[in-house]
Amino acid sequence: MRSGKLNIIVLLLVSLFFSTSSWEHSASLHAQKANDGVKTEQVKKQKQNKNKQAIENTAIREEIQRYIGYEPLFYRYLTLPYDLTVNSNVQGPFIEIGYLLLIFLPILLFIGFRKRKYLSVLTMLIVLCIGFISLSNNPLRSDGKTGTAEEIATFINGKSGTSTLLESIIGNIYIVIKKLPGINSLTANEDYFSYIAIIGLFTFLFFLIHERIKEKSLTSRIATLYLQFYAFLFLIMTAGIVWYGYLFFAIATIFLFKEIYEYRKSSSMVRKYVYYLCGASSIMWVMMAFTFRVTNHNKSSVNHKNASLMYETSMVSYQAGQNSKDDLKEIFFRNSAVAFDEINNDINSNIIKIGTPFNFFIEKSDSRVVEDNQLNKMSRLIKEMPDKMALAQALRDSGFKYLIVDLNTHTLDRTPEQTLVRKFENVLKFIFQNPHVEFMATDRLLKTPLLGDPSKVQVDYGVFGDIHYAGTYAIYRLK
Repeated sequence: MRSGKLNIIVLLLVSLFFSTSSWEHSASLHAQKANDGVKTEQVKKQKQNKNKQAIENTAIREEIQRYIGYEPLFYRYLTLPYDLTVNSNVQGPFIEIGYLLLIFLPILLFIGFRKRKYLSVLTMLIVLCIGFISLSNNPLRSDGKTGTAEEIATFINGKSGTSTLLESIIGNIYIVIKKLPGINSLTANEDYFSYIAIIGLFTFLFFLIHERIKEKSLTSRIATLYLQFYAFLFLIMTAGIVWYGYLFFAIATIFLFKEIYEYRKSSSMVRKYVYYLCGASSIMWVMMAFTFRVTNHNKSSVNHKNASLMYETSMVSYQAGQNSKDDLKEIFFRNSAVAFDEINNDINSNIIKIGTPFNFFIEKSDSRVVEDNQLNKMSRLIKEMPDKMALAQALRDSGFKYLIVDLNTHTLDRTPEQTLVRKFENVLKFIFQNPHVEFMATDRLLKTPLLGDPSKVQVDYGVFGDIHYAGTYAIYRLK
């Protein structure tokens, strides 16, 4: 027991050390507020300046914070396990961790307390509370906003569409949760409350898990407590970015499967049912994950036939020697070959690149390309030089000859303020009908009236107009 208490003290001290940096800003503001009126005015001015700076320098908020979400601070951290599991903030296979950890860990905690059964009930109450808070504070709409209880009720009642059985069940649960007192009323956007509450929750879970594993071997206890502390650091320091926690996810999954495997030897029917239930869930997950990863469906693709195939046919043809590298590039980024030939022949010119994976296709991209994925550089230039023709000429005189734009840049924006969307609109305004910006290539297709018969339309490459296929990129020459 003494060693357990010593472990607790060490972990708390280390956790406080890592979290004190988050309190420094709050502490300094409180110290200044305690002074006279002059210093209070200084604090207000500092806040105003910081707000102005935040409006201009939004790249970190747009790129990093989208992984953890834009809820109030306390909810932002508390909902992270749910967010990581169901990809509610950022979608994509590169952040998929599956549902096994979220399902298995509460079950193992629930059935693991042999002597103190009340801890099992307490564990499930905590899990349910966190689940309720997560579901109620996570975005249910494409614009990043949570749906109201009235909107969900309208949907599941069939007034705006036919709902499935699963949608009806989840919708009714959501309606009940939204009406629970305290679920959404806590602002909790201050460091001095949120981080202390999170550390308090971590401390309680430490005691809970320590009680759960106290009969295990010393090695198992140390490894488990290490994983819990790793999870805590991942929670408060990584903004929910999955790849910083790969070690934890891998080791934690191994430990969970080891624990479940031991249940098959138990005489308890409950433990045996848990073993078979977890085994079936794991098999289902592996089958779904494999199917998802080997399919080639791409929502931005014009041709959806490859979605039913296990391998991308163009890649197989390239590996078999039937297609060249240029052919493969043209298949994935159609209409780009001529533009890249010019860019690579003009080796002394510089390039502004907004998104896209085109660094791989550009010669000497490490020295020629200026990245501006969140448009902070371009938005500042546009603000400093509103005359778009003068700005284009200034960029050309500075050695920048090409501009590459990801046409889907605005879709990455999850901020409530939609700052990235506004910056992207300003970039498009800079390009549109600018005599010093010459269109070179895109894979976007536009519908235009057919010459001689306006009732019919033809499809051609272009950026501004009636969109037939949204495309992914556009390349321009500054002149």
